[in-house]
Amino acid sequence: MYLIYSNSCPACHGDIEAYRLDLGLPCTKCLLRIDEKLSGHLRNYSLRNKLLVETLGVSGDYLLMYTSDEDLRAFESFFEKIMGSKMWSIQRMWSRRLLDMESFALIAPTGIGKSTLLQIYSLYMMNFNKKIYFILPTKQLAEQTFERLRLYSERIGFDPYLIHIYDSSKKTSLAELVHEILEKDAGVLITTASILSRRYNEIKNLIFDIIIADDLDAILRSSKNLDRVLELLGFDREVLDYAFKISILSQELIYNKLNNRAELVERIREEIEILRSEIASFRNSKRIGQLIVSTATGRSGLKTKILREVLGFEAGGIIEYSRNIIDSYEYLSNHETLYNILSELGSGTVIFVSKSDGTKIKDLYHKLNEAGFRVGVADSKTNHLKKFLSREIDYLIASASVYGIATRGVDAPQIIRNAVFINIPGYTVSLDKFLTDPKKLYLLYKSLTRYFSEAEEIASDIGRVIYSRKLSELHIIRRVLRGEIESSDYLREVINRLRSYISIAKEKLSKLCNEKISLRIGVVYPCLNNVAIPDPITYIQA
Repeated sequence: MYLIYSNSCPACHGDIEAYRLDLGLPCTKCLLRIDEKLSGHLRNYSLRNKLLVETLGVSGDYLLMYTSDEDLRAFESFFEKIMGSKMWSIQRMWSRRLLDMESFALIAPTGIGKSTLLQIYSLYMMNFNKKIYFILPTKQLAEQTFERLRLYSERIGFDPYLIHIYDSSKKTSLAELVHEILEKDAGVLITTASILSRRYNEIKNLIFDIIIADDLDAILRSSKNLDRVLELLGFDREVLDYAFKISILSQELIYNKLNNRAELVERIREEIEILRSEIASFRNSKRIGQLIVSTATGRSGLKTKILREVLGFEAGGIIEYSRNIIDSYEYLSNHETLYNILSELGSGTVIFVSKSDGTKIKDLYHKLNEAGFRVGVADSKTNHLKKFLSREIDYLIASASVYGIATRGVDAPQIIRNAVFINIPGYTVSLDKFLTDPKKLYLLYKSLTRYFSEAEEIASDIGRVIYSRKLSELHIIRRVLRGEIESSDYLREVINRLRSYISIAKEKLSKLCNEKISLRIGVVYPCLNNVAIPDPITYIQA
């Protein structure tokens, strides 16, 4: 007895036995007998697909699979010609999606090979008369991308003058660069995200086939920049309004479901489907470009929901990959300890100073200089970053900020070997905002168990609330506690309970402060009325 899958034959989309799917074969109606030539190549996917395309009257998805394999093989050859080495397996996986013109985010830590792959992909697509736009977070990274694309172009005999970067210090205006690209069949434009914001009127006449944002935040930090990117890909303003409205309606849908308003829920569902059909109709009638984002950190939110509606674009969470990295820590009792660490690590070390730390970057720079270290500061006022990348200096001091020059503005894994963080990278938020998140409230009470006996019982109750509720319900609870929306009857009792726990927590923290207990509870500073939040995004990006 065989397991039968309905509508799953790769050739005719009819019913097919499971064992034939496992062998990569079509159903018996499409191919009854398997000849000797085909049976010898069942595990050679590319050759098998080629033979089936030649054999079958209706090849169906086999033609698509064979074409995809051939496209990948051609791109791999192009990659090897430029780099002198083969792709990594993760780059091959991304390449399939790139060549299918899929819009998506390459989410992986620094050093995996995202930027290199996208730079070579852009050159490859110029073979097919594509216009490409690189959006970078910093001027330094834009210049690096420009230099590498020019270098790669020369290796394969491409015209390097098809690659343009806008530099406000040069004589060539942005309008002139746009005109040059419009005049040619193919071309690359490179700018920073800030240029996109300030000089959009000079770019808006271009419709790009591919836009590559070498940082998710470069386009998501500003709603207007996101709209600009989508318009440069070929979307109309009206279609973007549809996507925004769907995102808002989706939140209303959840809220009304929780309040058992069935009639209103159905009406919202119908409105969402109508808007989605309008977006689909527009996409089918227009040639829409491809959006590719390279990032070390995935983000979610309203703006990523808009991307999903118009492009099917997903920008999910962080994906873990194995890297040859040693993580360690040391308590810095004095500067001598830091000097010893830096001496042992040697050249190619970036020193990140946390904004929450009392250490002044300038003071640290002078101390290290006096101690004999060849060191510089990563800022826009000096050329120390260039000196570091050219190995004229060994160490670079930078702010541990998610948008810092050294965090997002440098792509040089062959130079940067080590990162030293002075204190944990982080930022602060108000205690009031912190306590409106049930998960954070739970963690606070777990920290307070040693200071008052009821804390454990309250923490357990908050834990039950967290684990018994859907993520959408917890989102609504946070918004109600922050005063953004009114409470529903369905959640009223839970929200009242949490409000009472917030009041108790504030009272206990105030008491600890009044008693002049010098301590830090978890990441909460009782007497400062704020909370220090660790910033893993900066740590991963660096």
